[in-house]
Amino acid sequence: MAETATERADCIATTLPHHPLLFALYPVVRLYDANKYEVSVFDTFLPLLVVLGITLLALVGLSVVMRDSRRAAIVTSAGVLVVMLFGLVEDMVSPDGGLRLVLLAAGAALIIGAAVLAWRLRDGLGRATLGLNVISFVLVLLVSIPAVQGVAAELGDDDVGEGSDAQSSDGGSAGVSTTRDIYHLVLD
Repeated sequence: MAETATERADCIATTLPHHPLLFALYPVVRLYDANKYEVSVFDTFLPLLVVLGITLLALVGLSVVMRDSRRAAIVTSAGVLVVMLFGLVEDMVSPDGGLRLVLLAAGAALIIGAAVLAWRLRDGLGRATLGLNVISFVLVLLVSIPAVQGVAAELGDDDVGEGSDAQSSDGGSAGVSTTRDIYHLVLD
């Protein structure tokens, strides 16, 4: 019996929606990357477990309600993006917080729009899942490469960010790393 194009396209990448978990992973990895020399990689384990656990619970719950994991994943991804990136978007759009209600309404509209889109997709559900899987994977990959460099530096050296040719107190090159203090001045 001849396979149709829809049946051939129905492979594991189009049937297994892992994009909600990757979209949930992105903000935590991004935050670690921004602070990789100030925070230990081990400090990210609990937030990762909490975020991924809540996302997985939402995905399973919506899968039961919607009776389709791919449709539920689209709605879950929209919810994850709204919740996890709200602060970042708010800081970029309105640093003083004046547009908070507008952003909340836009986030609610995004989630409702994703639910409507997920419900209406019939033949394109596999392609939408594949597209979201690829986008989420690339997004996490782009932020993970610098973060992994920070992890490697942390695990390979206790004094992350310090060179081996640090200056000694007499001004000569001692060849031994010295501990440096960092002071931040906040002028309000």
